[in-house]
Amino acid sequence: MKEYLIDFKERFTTERLIIKSYIEENALEYKDLVQRNSDSINLAIDNHSDRIKSVEDAKVYFIQTKVWSISRSLFIFGIWERESDKLVGQFSINPEKWSPPIFDIGWFLDKESRGKGYITESAKTIISYLFNDQNALKVSARTSEDNEKSANIALRCGMKLEGRIRKATKTKTGEICDELIFGILKEEFLNNK
Repeated sequence: MKEYLIDFKERFTTERLIIKSYIEENALEYKDLVQRNSDSINLAIDNHSDRIKSVEDAKVYFIQTKVWSISRSLFIFGIWERESDKLVGQFSINPEKWSPPIFDIGWFLDKESRGKGYITESAKTIISYLFNDQNALKVSARTSEDNEKSANIALRCGMKLEGRIRKATKTKTGEICDELIFGILKEEFLNNK
């Protein structure tokens, strides 16, 4: 089956969060989130805060995310607290291959919402969806070697450190550093349920 015919969820709900595609009405909140967290977002998404300086920039970005979603090349979701309806982060799913399905996931979280387990909760929900509904063979995540919090999230989700790509990314201070690759196979996920 062609990947653009594959049904892919646009909304996930957890105990505390709603993870969903952006709509135009989210533009101001998204612009504010990006600008408030420009230091960490620029590491996760190259110079993203330089491209999202206005509500109009956010709307253009949302159109691009829809194009990626329709073409099944990348899925971008906002993460909202259910109780407050506040946008607290972003989650991405990058299909590296569709046959067999292999996905790379990524995230960033508002600095005001860190330490609450939101990304672990989001990642576990999405990993479960990818294995159970998309029949993924493998799910992976990447982070810079100095990002212990993201590395720990990957480990809490059952991933194992698979490798290190030397001098492939930047630290929080902009220095070139190694990138760590974590992954979990479907059989490992099923055995850890």
